[in-house]
Amino acid sequence: MKKSLLRYGILIGVLANASWLSLAQTPEARTLSALVPKVHFLCGFAISFQASPESVSAWKALQDPSLDTNNLIRLLSSEDPKIRALAIFALDYKNDPRVLPDIAALQPDQAPAYSCPLPVAQALPPDKPETWPQQPSTVGGLATEVLNRYLTESGYANFSNYWKDYKDRHYSVSWFALRLQRIWSFDNLNHPSMDDLRREISQLPAPDRQWTALWLGTLPNPNKVVRPYTEDEMVQNAAELGHDALLQFLDGHIQSTDPDLRVRQDPVHRESLHALQRFVLKHSRQLLVEKDRDFLLQDKFARSVWYPIGAAQLDRKNAADILHLAYQRFDGKRDDYNRAVLTMALWNLEGSRETGFILDWFYTASMGAGLYATPRHQFLRDAEQQANTRPLIAALIRDPRFDTLEWNSLNDLVRIIARWTGQRSAVPYPEIQARSEDSRVRDKALAEYRRRIRSSISLWLPYDSPHTSSGPEQP
Repeated sequence: MKKSLLRYGILIGVLANASWLSLAQTPEARTLSALVPKVHFLCGFAISFQASPESVSAWKALQDPSLDTNNLIRLLSSEDPKIRALAIFALDYKNDPRVLPDIAALQPDQAPAYSCPLPVAQALPPDKPETWPQQPSTVGGLATEVLNRYLTESGYANFSNYWKDYKDRHYSVSWFALRLQRIWSFDNLNHPSMDDLRREISQLPAPDRQWTALWLGTLPNPNKVVRPYTEDEMVQNAAELGHDALLQFLDGHIQSTDPDLRVRQDPVHRESLHALQRFVLKHSRQLLVEKDRDFLLQDKFARSVWYPIGAAQLDRKNAADILHLAYQRFDGKRDDYNRAVLTMALWNLEGSRETGFILDWFYTASMGAGLYATPRHQFLRDAEQQANTRPLIAALIRDPRFDTLEWNSLNDLVRIIARWTGQRSAVPYPEIQARSEDSRVRDKALAEYRRRIRSSISLWLPYDSPHTSSGPEQP
């Protein structure tokens, strides 16, 4: 009996050793072993630095789609903590949530792995990454970083609760959202295709297909990115959901089995929900009916600026009254940001009839809070995106109060003019004078800056006269 047990133990050991030797000969094991001395940092933040070509090449190799998922999972058990860390990184870039439990198992692993560079306000030598300021990291720390991307996007505090709700799913909005964010990201060195993402979403059953397309199409992003769907495609997807589903959505409820679309209070969900509601309300004339006006004007929606705008678009006869009433309601300390949106809506729906009111708001608007963009900046940014605002901008520039407008708003106007004329030098910036310590020199430069802006009007409004006006924009 003892001999049998001994033979059995030896056999198990031989098989385990053979299995590990077999794994060591796989392309994945050879790739990761070769990368161990070449990788200096292993975190997404590291790639935002001016890395050396060798570092970029190493990160790109870890994102190679040909790396086999099963072999990478087996390498999570490597005796070398740096191999384990590289395997986690490579698995994360598979964008396959099915590997998350294997990664989660390494959260307690406190073995030192690769460091992460510290943010510094100075240039760093790309050929000497070992000299960069850095903080140590562990295998478990990297595993936690990967899991937190999923937890944050879905509003969960821990992985066990998350996986209980997601383990049997084949898709979810947050999984597609994380993939889209990676497509948009500068650290996505192997450029996965937006077409692949769209193709997968097109195979989803209704209504999850439409909700997913709408959620991704309005996903907030501070940068100029290529959106996965055109505006017309978004409107079509919203229309396919049907009138009743859209009203329920505007009331905060989505009919879906996807846990990502349940009612939640976390900031990620709230921001995305509001972005999608804003899209539906901006297109209320295409997606809703006139009788929905009263639904949108309920008191429970009173603190959202887009509900009265959606109602005004449905009731053009009373649009001005609806928007002015909303304007009066938004009278708090920071409500000039909401008023910036409402005044632009007034221009779009009422045109030159509201010019005087809009300019009075613009020249008395607050300057915002600290480092945040001012309400004026928000208004001018929105104006830049619309062709019908040129007469309004001309009126703003001709207004006597223009002589008091500050540098930042003047720079916003110059950016708009450059876009409209296609000439970056249409209004040259008096940079040297603007930096002068002599206030008289600065004031003189500012006056000249304003004069150049005024004189540019004929370049972007060629048929302009002092009385040129624009009619309302048709939504």
